[in-house]
Amino acid sequence: FPVTIMAEESNNITYELLELISYFANPATDKIQVVFHSKQNEEIQIQIYTIKGEKVYSTSEFVSVGRNEIQIPVQSLFHGQYILTTKTAEGIFTHKFIKQ
Repeated sequence: FPVTIMAEESNNITYELLELISYFANPATDKIQVVFHSKQNEEIQIQIYTIKGEKVYSTSEFVSVGRNEIQIPVQSLFHGQYILTTKTAEGIFTHKFIKQ
C-alpha cells in the first residue's frame, strides 16, 4: 500500500520527505518490489531481517530523482515473516512481509 512519509520542523511546518513508497507483493514468493519517488540522486540501502533480528539480505542501490523501482529477490528465504528496511537520506522505512 502507498505510504507518504512526513517530518515536522520546529516551526510546525510539515515537509514531505518521501513522496511515495510502496511494497509489492505481500505475501511474497519470488520478489518484493519497492517503488518510490526520490527527490535527489542518492545511494540507498535495503536490508531484510528475520523476526528474530538476523540479517538475511543486504544491498545498496543508486537511485535517481523521480520514480524508482527496485526488485528484491526473496525466493531463497525460508517461509515466514520478515522485516524489510529501506534506508535513504530521508530516514529508515520498515515494512513487514510474509514469505510463502
